[in-house]
Amino acid sequence: MSSASVKLINDNNCSPSTVATNKSLDKSLKFLKNYITTPVCTLSAVSGALSYFLPNHFDSESELTETIATYSSKFALLTNAVYGGIENLYNKEASGTVGYVADFLVSLISSPENMYTLRGIGSALDQLPLFNQKIGKHKEIQNIYNPDKNNNFDFVKYNGFSDSTESTVTGIKVVASDFVNDFKEKYKNKGLLQALVTPFQKAEKKLLISSIGIMTGVVSSLIPGINLFGATVRDVFGIHADLAVIHGGVSQLKEQKKGGLQYVISGAFYILGSALDLIYRWTEKQNMNLFAIGTDRLGAFFMALANGIQNDQTRNSSISLPSSC
Repeated sequence: MSSASVKLINDNNCSPSTVATNKSLDKSLKFLKNYITTPVCTLSAVSGALSYFLPNHFDSESELTETIATYSSKFALLTNAVYGGIENLYNKEASGTVGYVADFLVSLISSPENMYTLRGIGSALDQLPLFNQKIGKHKEIQNIYNPDKNNNFDFVKYNGFSDSTESTVTGIKVVASDFVNDFKEKYKNKGLLQALVTPFQKAEKKLLISSIGIMTGVVSSLIPGINLFGATVRDVFGIHADLAVIHGGVSQLKEQKKGGLQYVISGAFYILGSALDLIYRWTEKQNMNLFAIGTDRLGAFFMALANGIQNDQTRNSSISLPSSC
């Protein structure tokens, strides 16, 4: 059985040094969130909206507003990558960490025209932590990782990056198997249309298929001759992913879990950003790309915030048990 198959509370998590580290990390992340990430993401959204509305609806162009929107969007992408990356790094969440590293690199090399599309790499990866949270209750996952039905089992509590990678890969395999089985069953009993529609109804399935679709779109957008097709695919599957994020957030709200509201808000901003970018690709409306990326930054901020709440809950759960401390 793999090392991930026994995810039990570790007494080291209750040591004074670990508790002190948690408190220090919380302070640093709160400072980064409150005084850097929040104002920069807000500035990106506001300046992005103004850079679009002023020339297109008020006949008043402003180079200063456009410049602020361009550089604030880059800085918002960078600071949000640092904030989300630290959260996922400390929680040993491999896919989320790689996703935010990708965002960091995109903030340095992208132009306003391709920033939203290239941001799809991070978008495809930073929703996998939510995917793992949703798949953790799956019967097959429980059978593999928690055969003894241990009450301290937590699918998203990792001992290392290899642990979280293994868990994600296993989750993908389980969902892929569900796709095949659901398709066969629905095709046999209800026909092809139901077989094509119903496998995508659960949040974890939507998140997985949208991640694959977004990544496919990003890669396609880099191929000469089909750039527009690739960017369109990225945006369409981005909207699909955003609906899945809202679905997952609503499920967590129903289960009274913290972070659910932030996921819902994130999904709503993400949908608006993807829709705006899709319109921009086909109309090339002046500065609508800046409006899209600014809106996306708010969505990404709330996504990082939601992941952070979940990670914080996971970290603190191991130091709140009297029997362990």
